[in-house]
Amino acid sequence: MPLTQIFGDTTISIIGFLIILSFLVIIHELGHFITALLLKVRIEEFGVGYPPRARVLFHWRGIPFTLNWLPFGGFVKMEGEDGPEEGKAIKDNHSAHRDSHQSAFEPFYKKSRKTRLVVLLAGVVINFIFGIIAFSTVYTVQGFPRVVNEKELVIDQVIDASPAAEAGILSGDRVEAAIAEKSTDKTKQSFSTTTDFVNYVSQHNDEHLQLFFDRQGVEEEVFVYLRPRDKRPEGEGALGVGFAPPVVVYDFFPWWQMPFRGALVGFEESLSLSYQILVGFKTMITGLVFHAEIPQDISGPIGIVHQATKFGLFQSGWDTVLKFTGMLSVNLAILNFLPIPALDGGRAFFVIAEKFIGRKKREQIENKVNYAGFAFLLGLIILISIKDIWSIVSDVFQYFQSKPI
Repeated sequence: MPLTQIFGDTTISIIGFLIILSFLVIIHELGHFITALLLKVRIEEFGVGYPPRARVLFHWRGIPFTLNWLPFGGFVKMEGEDGPEEGKAIKDNHSAHRDSHQSAFEPFYKKSRKTRLVVLLAGVVINFIFGIIAFSTVYTVQGFPRVVNEKELVIDQVIDASPAAEAGILSGDRVEAAIAEKSTDKTKQSFSTTTDFVNYVSQHNDEHLQLFFDRQGVEEEVFVYLRPRDKRPEGEGALGVGFAPPVVVYDFFPWWQMPFRGALVGFEESLSLSYQILVGFKTMITGLVFHAEIPQDISGPIGIVHQATKFGLFQSGWDTVLKFTGMLSVNLAILNFLPIPALDGGRAFFVIAEKFIGRKKREQIENKVNYAGFAFLLGLIILISIKDIWSIVSDVFQYFQSKPI
């Protein structure tokens, strides 16, 4: 691929990613904004982009809607959001105009714990709902994917000089069962899907595997070594085989059923993705604490843009872009829901804690913890970005190595 095309695709990916992320941040803030209005919390400003302020676009119900110089995301500013002192300090040229429209409204800190929790978590709910809508739209229009050959476990490729090749495994063999060398259970372990088999193999690296398979109707068995990660050539697995790609068909139902079925499948996919995000977050924290490293499958904004460029995300059609947007929206929802200081979940945690430790003590502790949490998040983003940049450098190096001299 010419370098000009790579840079062009990268530019498209950066712009596309920023537009999508800005949209998701703005609807997140709209969640806070709408619930604050409904629950009569006084709002100081709704901004598109981040300060410094460029100009006031218009006023609505006494609230200035502003355009800011940093062209990314947005924010909603509620009076007293950071406590009574912050609420007293807020004064601007629009205060009289604002008060005439929000005279019955109160600063955020004066509201009940229940009201504050609803406002704080409204952005999370909006992002999660948008994820469901995105997935539902794709399935409603394109049908519901169903894998028809995932259970066949047919080997499609055997890499030369791999353990599988040395054991005599051939393309076309169908895996039926296995017994791991160090497994306490010596009964045959069968597999319902390719994923089940891959997971089983990954749990028994650096062991020998007694593999049972079907070859043209005849049951065969071999003993094959499962290479650990440090003994595998780049791009190869423990066995050195590839499975036949799954055949996917799309199911359609009467038109009036499609939106309802789409919503159900979209909700299920959002829940499944949420679980995967939580598992990934746990893996990341465990890796940082016990191994002082970021797992390879964790990416930040730089890594996401790189992957989007690498796989041509923004050249793949509206359905792929919409599913990506839905996945990103659910990611934002889950990460903001977690009790991480400086994020919505962390702020909600302190609102709940206020019942037990009192408001004044809560404000003192929260301010300090939020500063520490912000520093932690910033440091984490820097570490992930360094890993992502190194991954890009490695890809570029491989690209030039593969060029003929």
